[in-house]
Amino acid sequence: MGLSALVQLLYDFTNLQPMFMAVLLEQPPALRQRLLRAVDDVEESAAPNVGKLTYVWGTSTREYEEKCVSALWPHLDMAKTFVKQHETSSLDHWEKAHMEVFLATVPDTFDEFESDEWLAIFEKIKQYIFVALVDPEHHLLSTKIIKKFWLCSVEQVATKSIEGSTNILLQALRLLYSEMECAKVDEGLMLDFLKDLWNRGGTVQFEITSVIETFQETQPAEYQSSKLYTILV
Repeated sequence: MGLSALVQLLYDFTNLQPMFMAVLLEQPPALRQRLLRAVDDVEESAAPNVGKLTYVWGTSTREYEEKCVSALWPHLDMAKTFVKQHETSSLDHWEKAHMEVFLATVPDTFDEFESDEWLAIFEKIKQYIFVALVDPEHHLLSTKIIKKFWLCSVEQVATKSIEGSTNILLQALRLLYSEMECAKVDEGLMLDFLKDLWNRGGTVQFEITSVIETFQETQPAEYQSSKLYTILV
């Protein structure tokens, strides 16, 4: 209730942003996901409100309006707040809550005047995003974040975010095909992701091709046992 009520104040009262972000991250998964529900997932008549819900059952209870906070908050400010809070933590990797909340801070369309700031944010979090690409639980969220940057309509953001993270993508492939004992995403899902990017053509196709060819040269045994060759045909 509090998060729904405060979200529209975040533009004018920036001192509320750190507290808002901290409380959101601590929400139980089901409640957090409801608050971050994409506008497309909400009935058009209700967007950007999720609707009125009953939180406490009883004869005199009230219904409260629950809002899709990610449709109403200042995206860049909240992304900066997220990163600043993350920098003070000692996490080796992101949990699902971090993946969901950061994805919700990224707008569907970037403002060209904010390009440098978004690129600076991406630079700070990209290591966590590409590690998550290999994690079966976080893979889908990771692909969504990567595509938001790599395939965005602002050329500066797309080009520089691609060029600045191909080495980390290569590291992710090495981890996926290594003998390290850890949970890993199914190869087919990774191939689908890479093929989708490659099919977009242009810079992203060139960089995906370069990463796969480098992997073939530096990890020949792993490449032979993989199906990465299917991306380039």
